[in-house]
Amino acid sequence: DDELRKLAGRYQDLPGFGGFFIVDEPYNPSPYARAENIFREVCPDAYVNVNFLPGAAYPSRDVYLRQLCDYGGLLKNGGTLSMDCYCFPEGGGVNEHGLFTNYEDIRRAGLITGCDTAVYVQSVGMVGGYRTPSGADLRYNMMAALAYGVKEIKFFTWGTPIAEEGPYTV
Repeated sequence: DDELRKLAGRYQDLPGFGGFFIVDEPYNPSPYARAENIFREVCPDAYVNVNFLPGAAYPSRDVYLRQLCDYGGLLKNGGTLSMDCYCFPEGGGVNEHGLFTNYEDIRRAGLITGCDTAVYVQSVGMVGGYRTPSGADLRYNMMAALAYGVKEIKFFTWGTPIAEEGPYTV
């Protein structure tokens, strides 16, 4: 905890500093709440990013909702429940069931915990899984998120991902 406070203290008054990336897609995010609380304690205006898996990674929607709410309930100074929601399969169309199930689950968790919500919209394709979305696809994904009350829209890439990150397409 002291090391985290010391790290956060280095950025506390740094102009232009945005925040801290803690972890992406842990199956059980709750152990990371301690780090988020410490970062927010030292840098209350910093953005702290813990990004969750989508609901399909869990055995049931109840388990997923419990994971989101357990994490949100551990946060002392507010926070954001964030997840990926990739819904444009390689063969075309939209996986609306996955999209709206995830948006509904994160919406419910946000209401239960009082946390804001965020989603990474699908901004890239992946060989063997997802097609590269069009501009209309991105607008659809973002507007659906906003309709579900999501407070923050995130993007995985700003350019071409490096090869080590996976077989992505842009």
